[in-house]
Amino acid sequence: MHVGLELARIPARGNISLFLDDDTLYTAPQYRSELDILRKLCRALHPSDYGCVTINNLHSLPLQRRFEVNAQTFPGAPAVKAGNQLLTYGELDHQADELALYLQRRGLHAGCFCIVRLEPSIAEVRAILAILKAGAAYVKFDPGLGPQLEAAVFDVLEPPFLFVPVTEALRPEAGRLQVVGCDDGPMHLPHGWPDEARVDARTPACALVYREPGGGVCISMRTHQSLAFPARVPARSRRSTGGRSSRVRHDPTNFWQVFSKGALMVIPHA
Repeated sequence: MHVGLELARIPARGNISLFLDDDTLYTAPQYRSELDILRKLCRALHPSDYGCVTINNLHSLPLQRRFEVNAQTFPGAPAVKAGNQLLTYGELDHQADELALYLQRRGLHAGCFCIVRLEPSIAEVRAILAILKAGAAYVKFDPGLGPQLEAAVFDVLEPPFLFVPVTEALRPEAGRLQVVGCDDGPMHLPHGWPDEARVDARTPACALVYREPGGGVCISMRTHQSLAFPARVPARSRRSTGGRSSRVRHDPTNFWQVFSKGALMVIPHA
């Protein structure tokens, strides 16, 4: 993949669209000038602009805070299981804290987007939790997106980190992108706690990127609040997409609703 691909070389067919919780924020023909506008819209969703709120309702907290409440209350409760490996809430929280601190010390901050190219696994759960603890948001690509559109999204979101399986971590990437190799085992990072991030339940937590019929690309952003509960499609969004909603309506790993309830997430074999 060539991250530095010139946007002008991207085929000018289809639309590029931006959704937030299934509301259409932007859609237009896929030209370079429109991608520049899209970049500005993404930056307008900078989490620090939302501020921090003092709340007592658990369901109004960002996802990582809901997880931390459960980890502090029941640290020995099973959190995630994949094959014969199981982590408790306390163990997963501890490992995610260490990784979040590692990322912050290397430049990750609120408003950043990190690309997560991992299959459903303990490694993916830990990486996503660490990204949120650091105040950033994670991005998942549809495998069918294609290298040109992937390169365009890299240019729009400007991710500082790419998370891949540890077996792929030595593959060179262009630009200032830092590659983090992950597996299900402990990462053995220095112990510590990340700095408090200025996010709340209305802050974007992830972006799901996929190809639209006709060759366009869609970036479907979801807030912390919507990932924890089944989403209802607003009428405005249905009208804007010709009677259908955004194709990606929930977190593909489907574990935030489980963690919000303090339950066990079981990852099936591939």
